[in-house]
Amino acid sequence: MPAGQPSPEGPFIELTAVTETELRAPGAVKLLYRELTELKATHSSCLAELNSERSRNEALASKASSSNKDYCVLKERLSATGHRHAVVRLIEVVILVILAYAIDFAKSGSWRNLVVFLILSVILWIAIYLIDRGAPGE
Repeated sequence: MPAGQPSPEGPFIELTAVTETELRAPGAVKLLYRELTELKATHSSCLAELNSERSRNEALASKASSSNKDYCVLKERLSATGHRHAVVRLIEVVILVILAYAIDFAKSGSWRNLVVFLILSVILWIAIYLIDRGAPGE
């Protein structure tokens, strides 16, 4: 590997060669050992930081995936209720038509048909109530 280029493990540190006379000096080995110990401690702390960041990123990715799944489920549920108000308005129009027929039957004296149409309109009002009760709050 060319000098001065970073290696995949970390930056390249160029050390000058220690001469034999420097190694024979009193305390040289202790100084080298101390520097190596400090480098080892720095390396360990950097690895611990990297591992904690990796685990934090994995936790965030997991949370994001879970949130995305919840969003998709909620979107699917809401798309099913998209035409709810249009259905309610259509049922109200049908109720108006039924009540118009019921009034005609009341005028003609056909009480049996009047009761049947009134019961149908009550059933449709109950259907509207159930549809509106199941609608999400707006």
